[in-house]
Parts: sequence; C-alpha cells; structure tokens
Amino acid sequence: MKHVKSSSFDAAYPEPPIGVTRQPLGPDTETQSFASAINALAMARRYLIEGDERAAERKASAALEALRTLVMTAAPSRVAH
Repeated sequence: MKHVKSSSFDAAYPEPPIGVTRQPLGPDTETQSFASAINALAMARRYLIEGDERAAERKASAALEALRTLVMTAAPSRVAH
C-alpha cells in the first residue's frame, strides 16, 4: 500500500481557505455529514481488507471530504482551535 503525505491531515488546517466563510448547519445536517463520513470509512476498511486499494482510497477520500465539509460549515463557536 502506498503511503501518501497530505496537508489535509495537518492539525493546523481547521481555518477555512481565504474567501470561504463558515455557514452553520442544523443538527440533522451535521449528524448526516458525520454519518456519511463514518459509513465511508467503514466501506474503505472493508475494501482494504478485500485487497481493493483503489476503492478503499476513493471511500477514504469521500470520508475526508465529508469531514472537511462538516468542519467548514460548523458554527465557529463549536470549532476547537
């Protein structure tokens, strides 16, 4: 398996890019985004166990995108700095 270095996992990444503002999500939308991320990670694990690295990488990327969306749209008072 390839090891990929990415700034996406940098702990200093919680601030949105310049020009992007956070928009608060409702509790249901936040729950759905988190559930989507968990589901994608579970599927990535399954594909990895089965030996399908390409599918696992796609699902892991989908999970990361769901978490980024959640962080970018979370109410600023609830985002840890």
